[in-house]
Amino acid sequence: MLASAVIRPWEWPEAAIAVPAAALAVATGAISPHRAQMTALRLGPVVGFLAAVLVLAQLCQDEGLFRACGAWLARGGRPGRLLARVFVVASAVLLGVNIGPNLTYAGSLATMLWRRVLREHDAEPALGEFTRLGLLTVPAALILATMALWASLHVI
Repeated sequence: MLASAVIRPWEWPEAAIAVPAAALAVATGAISPHRAQMTALRLGPVVGFLAAVLVLAQLCQDEGLFRACGAWLARGGRPGRLLARVFVVASAVLLGVNIGPNLTYAGSLATMLWRRVLREHDAEPALGEFTRLGLLTVPAALILATMALWASLHVI
């Protein structure tokens, strides 16, 4: 509850702050109404994607997925067991968050933004090259992150 109060004051939805802030930016002339409209139209798919992610996360929270996962992790006991459980959860999350988007090419939000910048510079990679790069980097990142977590548990 405390963490959500820090992130969301008075438990208001994010739009309760974002929409008035955007209106204030237009009203004060920080951005023209036309440019705000063009930006909103251009970012529409990204905003839709973020909205879908937020809805999915809220559904997971409502169903108790995060609490159940935390309870399962807490039953790890010894540091080695805890690390193994965190590794299992991280591998599961990576399947949906990193490996899956890397293999679908449309990808995650970061991937979509990265591809957009590359497209603007006429440098977008082919599907095979993109997939190969993802298959090489994601497992290596998972191994390095797990090793760093293991090392931090032994230092602490």
